[in-house]
Amino acid sequence: MIRIDFLRRSRRLALGLLCGSMLTALGSAFGQDTTAPLLPFRGIRPLGMGNAYEAVANDLDSFDYNPAGLAQIHGLAIRIVPAQARLTKDFVDRADSLSDVLNEISNLSNQSEAEILRSDAADRLVQELKAIRRDNLTAQTNLGVVNAAFGLPTIGTIKPTIGASVSNQLITGIGLERAGLAWSSEILDILDDEFTLDGSIELLTTQFAVAGETTVPAMPFVDNVRFGVGTRFVRRQYKNDRFTLADLLSPEKFKREHFDATVEDGEIDSLGDVREIIDNNTTKESGFGLDVGVQIDHTDYLSSALVIRSLVSSLGDSEFPTTTTLSLAARPLEFLGVGSI
Repeated sequence: MIRIDFLRRSRRLALGLLCGSMLTALGSAFGQDTTAPLLPFRGIRPLGMGNAYEAVANDLDSFDYNPAGLAQIHGLAIRIVPAQARLTKDFVDRADSLSDVLNEISNLSNQSEAEILRSDAADRLVQELKAIRRDNLTAQTNLGVVNAAFGLPTIGTIKPTIGASVSNQLITGIGLERAGLAWSSEILDILDDEFTLDGSIELLTTQFAVAGETTVPAMPFVDNVRFGVGTRFVRRQYKNDRFTLADLLSPEKFKREHFDATVEDGEIDSLGDVREIIDNNTTKESGFGLDVGVQIDHTDYLSSALVIRSLVSSLGDSEFPTTTTLSLAARPLEFLGVGSI
């Protein structure tokens, strides 16, 4: 009887999952776990080096790794990135299967009880949802990233550089976690599981940085020293939510308790209406962070760096976690006299 009753409601379940999928899609437009620090922009070169970039940063990626690296830009450098997406492997692998799950539910809703009882579709559906428990479904998108840096005339022994950056970031994460008591029925057990949704959108995050480079001939094992200070100003809206699969069985109640899709004119037909829905379903906060960094060239083939991100910070009523990175970079080809790539 439990199984039959569940499958009788498969049409409502399909509507509920579709509603949940819409919420997830909207969440991916607002992007980030509110307990985590800002995820910086990741360029192709740093990613190719495993993000171990603090000691060798010498371009516009320095904004997000080590502000001291900007001191190696002596002319004018500008970068525009229209869009960049980073998805977990689970997110990519699950994209097709989630569509298959919805199709499976839709097919079940059009079958008679006798046909449903003769099929194993409900069991496959349960197994698919159980697999989602193990997944890490996270997506990050950077939109409209603009970086610029300009080297100023030398002041005494210091070569200064100034820089500015503007970016928009969207991050979302969704998961399915075990909750409640264990049931003998797998279907009832799944109904108790909780979906977790973390999402935020950061609009016009701005960064400003000042860096300088100088030589230190009197200090042994130190050729060049670079130092930099960067600050960022953040405005973001976020949503953290938890709901069960059972909640999705009642779409109207779900939307009433978890997702407000109402707009002033009663119809969603403009970007202003979309903005109103986002405002109704998110919490706003703003803040700032201060980063400092140092780079030291010990020889032509060995450099080190110290970077403290969020040395001083604020975000609403909390702070960004302070992170300290000590990095060492070696250039073996330079050491062997072959030259670097």
